Amino acid sequence: MCAFAEDTGNEDSGSAVIQYETGMHACYSQNFFARKSAGKRGASLFGYKGTIEFDWYTEVLKVHMHHAPRVETYDLKSAGASHGGGDTVLADNFVRMIRGEQESVAPLEAGLLSVLMCLKAKESAETRTFQAIEF
Repeated sequence: MCAFAEDTGNEDSGSAVIQYETGMHACYSQNFFARKSAGKRGASLFGYKGTIEFDWYTEVLKVHMHHAPRVETYDLKSAGASHGGGDTVLADNFVRMIRGEQESVAPLEAGLLSVLMCLKAKESAETRTFQAIEF
Protein backbone atom coordinates (compact mmCIF):
# COMPACT_ATOMS: atom_id res chain seq x y z
CA MET A 1 0.00 0.00 0.00
CA CYS A 2 2.98 2.32 -0.50
CA ALA A 3 2.33 5.32 -2.77
CA PHE A 4 5.81 4.83 -4.25
CA ALA A 5 5.49 1.09 -5.00
CA GLU A 6 6.12 0.07 -8.61
CA ASP A 7 2.61 -1.30 -9.15
CA THR A 8 0.72 1.91 -8.30
CA GLY A 9 1.34 3.69 -11.59
CA ASN A 10 2.30 6.82 -9.64
CA GLU A 11 5.30 8.66 -10.96
CA ASP A 12 7.59 9.74 -8.13
CA SER A 13 10.10 11.46 -10.40
CA GLY A 14 10.57 12.19 -14.07
CA SER A 15 12.25 14.44 -16.58
CA ALA A 16 11.68 15.61 -20.13
CA VAL A 17 13.76 17.55 -22.63
CA ILE A 18 11.60 19.42 -25.13
CA GLN A 19 13.08 20.89 -28.31
CA TYR A 20 11.07 23.38 -30.32
CA GLU A 21 11.25 23.98 -34.09
CA THR A 22 13.37 27.09 -33.46
CA GLY A 23 16.01 24.99 -31.70
CA MET A 24 15.11 26.40 -28.30
CA HIS A 25 14.72 23.72 -25.69
CA ALA A 26 13.15 23.31 -22.28
CA CYS A 27 14.12 20.91 -19.52
CA TYR A 28 11.44 19.75 -17.11
CA SER A 29 12.05 17.71 -13.98
CA GLN A 30 9.79 16.70 -11.13
CA ASN A 31 10.35 14.86 -7.91
CA PHE A 32 7.44 14.11 -5.63
CA PHE A 33 9.22 12.61 -2.66
CA ALA A 34 11.26 15.67 -1.59
CA ARG A 35 9.74 17.01 1.60
CA LYS A 36 9.81 20.02 3.89
CA SER A 37 12.54 22.57 3.10
CA ALA A 38 13.93 20.31 0.33
CA GLY A 39 10.71 20.74 -1.67
CA LYS A 40 10.88 23.27 -4.48
CA ARG A 41 8.57 24.30 -7.27
CA GLY A 42 9.60 26.88 -9.76
CA ALA A 43 11.07 27.83 -13.08
CA SER A 44 14.30 29.21 -14.44
CA LEU A 45 14.52 31.00 -17.78
CA PHE A 46 18.00 31.52 -19.17
CA GLY A 47 18.85 34.14 -21.76
CA TYR A 48 21.89 35.95 -23.03
CA LYS A 49 21.17 39.11 -21.02
CA GLY A 50 20.01 37.45 -17.84
CA THR A 51 18.35 34.64 -15.94
CA ILE A 52 14.94 34.74 -14.29
CA GLU A 53 14.14 32.39 -11.41
CA PHE A 54 10.80 31.98 -9.70
CA ASP A 55 9.91 29.84 -6.70
CA TRP A 56 6.19 29.18 -6.23
CA TYR A 57 6.64 28.20 -2.58
CA THR A 58 8.48 31.35 -1.47
CA GLU A 59 6.81 33.51 -4.15
CA VAL A 60 10.12 35.21 -4.86
CA LEU A 61 11.23 36.22 -8.36
CA LYS A 62 14.93 36.85 -8.98
CA VAL A 63 16.41 38.49 -12.04
CA HIS A 64 20.13 37.84 -12.46
CA MET A 65 21.77 40.37 -14.77
CA HIS A 66 24.49 38.74 -16.89
CA HIS A 67 26.18 41.98 -17.92
CA ALA A 68 25.96 43.85 -14.64
CA PRO A 69 26.86 42.93 -11.06
CA ARG A 70 23.23 43.00 -9.98
CA VAL A 71 20.43 40.66 -8.91
CA GLU A 72 16.93 42.09 -8.57
CA THR A 73 14.60 40.34 -6.13
CA TYR A 74 10.83 40.73 -6.13
CA ASP A 75 8.52 39.47 -3.39
CA LEU A 76 5.27 38.50 -5.12
CA LYS A 77 3.23 37.34 -2.15
CA SER A 78 -0.27 36.44 -3.28
CA ALA A 79 -1.75 36.71 0.23
CA GLY A 80 -2.36 32.98 0.41
CA ALA A 81 -4.52 32.93 -2.71
CA SER A 82 -4.89 29.43 -4.13
CA HIS A 83 -2.46 28.50 -6.89
CA GLY A 84 -0.53 31.73 -6.34
CA GLY A 85 -3.53 33.79 -7.39
CA GLY A 86 -3.99 31.85 -10.63
CA ASP A 87 -7.46 30.61 -9.70
CA THR A 88 -8.65 34.19 -9.29
CA VAL A 89 -7.14 35.17 -12.64
CA LEU A 90 -8.84 32.25 -14.41
CA ALA A 91 -12.22 32.94 -12.78
CA ASP A 92 -12.01 36.64 -13.67
CA ASN A 93 -11.00 35.79 -17.25
CA PHE A 94 -13.93 33.35 -17.56
CA VAL A 95 -16.44 36.01 -16.51
CA ARG A 96 -14.90 38.54 -18.91
CA MET A 97 -15.04 35.96 -21.73
CA ILE A 98 -18.75 35.38 -21.11
CA ARG A 99 -19.28 39.15 -21.29
CA GLY A 100 -17.30 39.28 -24.55
CA GLU A 101 -14.63 41.52 -23.01
CA GLN A 102 -11.60 39.19 -23.32
CA GLU A 103 -10.25 36.13 -25.09
CA SER A 104 -9.38 33.07 -23.01
CA VAL A 105 -5.97 33.15 -21.30
CA ALA A 106 -6.17 29.34 -21.10
CA PRO A 107 -7.78 28.04 -24.30
CA LEU A 108 -8.77 24.39 -24.70
CA GLU A 109 -6.01 23.92 -27.29
CA ALA A 110 -3.37 24.71 -24.65
CA GLY A 111 -4.77 22.01 -22.38
CA LEU A 112 -4.89 19.47 -25.21
CA LEU A 113 -1.29 20.25 -26.17
CA SER A 114 -0.24 19.84 -22.54
CA VAL A 115 -1.86 16.39 -22.39
CA LEU A 116 -0.29 15.39 -25.71
CA MET A 117 3.15 16.46 -24.46
CA CYS A 118 2.68 14.37 -21.31
CA LEU A 119 1.63 11.31 -23.31
CA LYS A 120 4.57 11.70 -25.69
CA ALA A 121 6.98 12.11 -22.77
CA LYS A 122 5.63 8.90 -21.23
CA GLU A 123 5.98 7.06 -24.55
CA SER A 124 9.50 8.43 -24.95
CA ALA A 125 10.49 7.16 -21.52
CA GLU A 126 8.93 3.74 -22.08
CA THR A 127 10.50 3.23 -25.53
CA ARG A 128 13.68 5.24 -24.96
CA THR A 129 13.05 7.10 -28.22
CA PHE A 130 12.48 10.72 -29.17
CA GLN A 131 8.86 11.55 -29.93
CA ALA A 132 7.74 14.24 -32.35
CA ILE A 133 4.70 16.27 -31.38
CA GLU A 134 2.51 17.39 -34.25
CA PHE A 135 -0.46 19.43 -33.16
